[in-house]
Amino acid sequence: MFLSRLRMCAPAVKRAVAPASRRFFSRPAVLLGGGAVAGTLAQTYLGSSDKTWFDSRYHTEKSGDDLLEFYQDHALLHVIAILPWAYDLVMGNVTFDDVPEEGWENSTTNKMFGMEVSFTITQEDGEDEDGNEVVMQFNRKELFRNYIPGTKIRIAEQIWHFGFTRQEDGTYEVYHTSTSYWGPFPGKWVITAHQLFVAFLCKLHVNSEEFGNDTDAAEERLHHLPKWIMGMLFGKDKKTSFVQEFIDTVVGKPSNATILAARANLKAAAE
Repeated sequence: MFLSRLRMCAPAVKRAVAPASRRFFSRPAVLLGGGAVAGTLAQTYLGSSDKTWFDSRYHTEKSGDDLLEFYQDHALLHVIAILPWAYDLVMGNVTFDDVPEEGWENSTTNKMFGMEVSFTITQEDGEDEDGNEVVMQFNRKELFRNYIPGTKIRIAEQIWHFGFTRQEDGTYEVYHTSTSYWGPFPGKWVITAHQLFVAFLCKLHVNSEEFGNDTDAAEERLHHLPKWIMGMLFGKDKKTSFVQEFIDTVVGKPSNATILAARANLKAAAE
């Protein structure tokens, strides 16, 4: 009998409690408080980090000298900018500081975009099995610091490493790695998406036939990246595996071309 009476009262209790709960959770203070808690948790676990939070790698059989020319020069910056007009706009307003930031070889400032960049380049040479001098290791370490333009209010700061290391088989492992980020977590998501695409384009460019063989064609491509991308998607240079290779880059899986090349090398070595 008690249970039957309880079931009879349940609808009345629900009608009495529901409006009160809706009024409580619709109050601005409750909404703001809940948003503040959610934002704080997201920033704590998804925002600033002093540990490696981005690491994308690929392998190539290209020479260390060609990789060196690409990663230490402005060629890499063309890929980071992606859009030619963006590269011209940013680099056209960059000035080198007379005195670099402490601990860095060079520092630049872009007042228009409120950006400071410091970088240090390290290189280690050695000899291959035939006694020829080769690049064993290269690293381009960069500090990016962003401010609200016209002020000194910092909004983001990140440290990146772009480089490569020679492997025992004579190939190179190339890496794009970030070891530190300070700033809002939504900005980190945007940077992650952008840098994944940058790493993907670098992998395609470096492993292309033109890289290291046809300097003019490779240079032309870097100055017209959107055209190259559209060509791989829809044009005469369409790559049926374009989307799949990008997904492989995101998840850190070697591309089909890399796998086939590795299999060919193993087969040749066995013969």
